[in-house]
Amino acid sequence: MSIAERIEQRMHMLSQKRGKKLSWSSMAVELGYSAQASTRWKKDIVSRETIQKIADLTNTNVDWILTGEGIADRMDIAKAIQIGRESIKRSEEKDQQFSAQFDKNISEIAIPLKGMKKVPLISYVQAGEFCEAIAQEASSYVVTYLEEISDCSFALEIKGNSMQPDFKEGDVIIVDTKVTPHPGDYVIAQNGNDEATFKKYKPRGYNAEGVEIFELEPLNPDYPILKSDIQKIRIIGTVVEHIRKLKRR
Repeated sequence: MSIAERIEQRMHMLSQKRGKKLSWSSMAVELGYSAQASTRWKKDIVSRETIQKIADLTNTNVDWILTGEGIADRMDIAKAIQIGRESIKRSEEKDQQFSAQFDKNISEIAIPLKGMKKVPLISYVQAGEFCEAIAQEASSYVVTYLEEISDCSFALEIKGNSMQPDFKEGDVIIVDTKVTPHPGDYVIAQNGNDEATFKKYKPRGYNAEGVEIFELEPLNPDYPILKSDIQKIRIIGTVVEHIRKLKRR
């Protein structure tokens, strides 16, 4: 589209607004030129000063007339502010509608039962002596949707800060005693006091008798590393899920 075509487009819009056709010659006269001056304008021979006058008359951005880029309409500051306020108001109304709908949906959500499994929540002492009988005696449970989890699984609520920053006190972990740990996995092990300890598993090989040697490493460097060749440690199970406690008091 040429400069003349863009000007003509804006002339047509102004004609509709006025209810009277604005011709090239009448526009030239209105701008203070002779009627014949518009003959050159229709051939794209028009000065920057004249384009500015045409832009003012037709409420058009000069850059749009010259290049066709950007927005054609030119609005004053007051109108721009008003449009901005109306846009913000519409956005707020949509947010309120969404919030109301969201709140409504919350009350209607049904938790799917398919695949849901209850895992007994036990103490660290019970975990150190974990067996099927202890699992059956549990009074609290944690729900998981893990598809592959054995019946010999349990949940623990984390105590202390030895595994911070990744695991915080109050978080819950689910442990499967049938899962063999790999290097870097988190495990629950029985320490020398027959209680459970939660650490990161790091295998180191085997001793002369063919017994595996491994280390249990805390994430918090303020706590010591446990070594199976120095201390009595037995792996109980591997952590398969971490449930974070998002809000703490």
